[in-house]
Amino acid sequence: MNNLVKDARKVQQTVLLVGDVSEMYVKNFGKMMNDPNFSPQELSAIANGYSTLLNESTELLKELKQIVSSNGLSLNDKERMDVIDRVYKEVKTITVLFATIPTRIFQ
Repeated sequence: MNNLVKDARKVQQTVLLVGDVSEMYVKNFGKMMNDPNFSPQELSAIANGYSTLLNESTELLKELKQIVSSNGLSLNDKERMDVIDRVYKEVKTITVLFATIPTRIFQ
């Protein structure tokens, strides 16, 4: 498979993962808001954690956008692929964190 196709797939997967993160936030935080077992302080702390992860995801998407736009032309193919791989892995880690938060909270 050619590198351009691999890059395009990784970029697409990364964007979809960030969408998943946003969806998980809406779904899970909504559940917590309706759970009487959470105090306002706990909800605030959880919201801050989610916010931090969402902000990290947003920054990673901005970095990815720079790489695939004309500004990223100064990178060679290997450098571009390395950045795309790194961003993908970081977003994947954030997605796993988001997915495990409700499991940890609702046990």
